Amino acid sequence: MESRAWILLFTLATGCVSVPDPEPFDGLQTTLMQTVYARPDYSVQPGDNYFVRLFRFGQLIPDYTQQLMVSPRGRVSLLHVATPIDTTGMTMVELRDRIQEIYAPLFAVGAPQVGANLQATVQFVRSDKSVWFPDEVAVGGQVRAPRNIPYREGLTVIQALTFARGPRRAANLERVVLLRVVEGKTVTRELDVEAILEHEGDDVEVFPGDIVFVPLSAIAQVDIWVLQYFRRMIFIDPFTILRFAFFAT
Repeated sequence: MESRAWILLFTLATGCVSVPDPEPFDGLQTTLMQTVYARPDYSVQPGDNYFVRLFRFGQLIPDYTQQLMVSPRGRVSLLHVATPIDTTGMTMVELRDRIQEIYAPLFAVGAPQVGANLQATVQFVRSDKSVWFPDEVAVGGQVRAPRNIPYREGLTVIQALTFARGPRRAANLERVVLLRVVEGKTVTRELDVEAILEHEGDDVEVFPGDIVFVPLSAIAQVDIWVLQYFRRMIFIDPFTILRFAFFAT
């Protein structure tokens, strides 16, 4: 009942936020991403896979047809080329031009004009980015169902907590911690979720790789300390004493 009440409270507090149906949303997201990848100004990303073809005088060179995958460090290795290409900051057009520039001398031996007629095409195939950068948001601490939540564009802290079935009674909603890795460093931000629910603060959008952690409340921390203190001071477990007292009555 409490988890249902928590979800209802979140729904009312966030203005009846609707969660998109996964299947239609994923289909739309796939279409949008394919459109983005097709843009010539799309920046090459780690995990991207590209299909490369070389043409000379309009004729395909099958021995140089290859599929490239961008490494986590942003590098790709070409057939018959010793030095990898650093794709950091490159667009697809710039990658194509670079590949064409590297291969041109191989087909210009004794005839520079042959190399000048070399053309390369670069076609986006898919992205394996999730292999290294999971598109998930982790929710943990004092929530009823700690879990990794698949990222959705526009996902917020309140929605993430709702997917985790809300906080436990011992949760401190005034000091929820949002952890994010920025340029290799972990950055933390403290959020007052209670203020957000009371419309005294703005909900915060989360991104892939973020961690939402709900700590213990101060009262819960004191309860735990008292329990541990008495367990150290008394040789018999206090719960054992209570059980004996119960059966004695």
